[in-house]
Amino acid sequence: MIQVAYCSTNGLQIDSHFATSPAFSIYEIGPELSHLVGRITLTEETPHPDQHPGIQNEDDNVSLRIKALQKCSFVYCSQIGGPAAARLIQSSIYPLKAVDGTSIEEANEKLSQMLKTNPPPWLRKKLQNGKAGNA
Repeated sequence: MIQVAYCSTNGLQIDSHFATSPAFSIYEIGPELSHLVGRITLTEETPHPDQHPGIQNEDDNVSLRIKALQKCSFVYCSQIGGPAAARLIQSSIYPLKAVDGTSIEEANEKLSQMLKTNPPPWLRKKLQNGKAGNA
């Protein structure tokens, strides 16, 4: 099983930029099933620097989001900047872009199928070590 975060305003669709998403829906996904673990809402804790100048810089905003998602193997978003994507990868969280409005259910099914058939080598190793979603 792995944990996956989805940048989503409504909990149903991938519809937010990583750095400005007000919430993340967290799912646990395996080859046969997926289920909602919870939802992390960041609106109050991590205001976007453009909306609240002087409160935080963009690096702090990304750091807080990475810390909140530390148990996840993937994060799906509609957009993400290069520096934020690099920092996620350094934290062993792999960013995936989806077309704005893609359903979370559809993304879960694709990931579940990938786990069933041919996960990438790095993910296979994580799964064998029992660390996926718990790193």
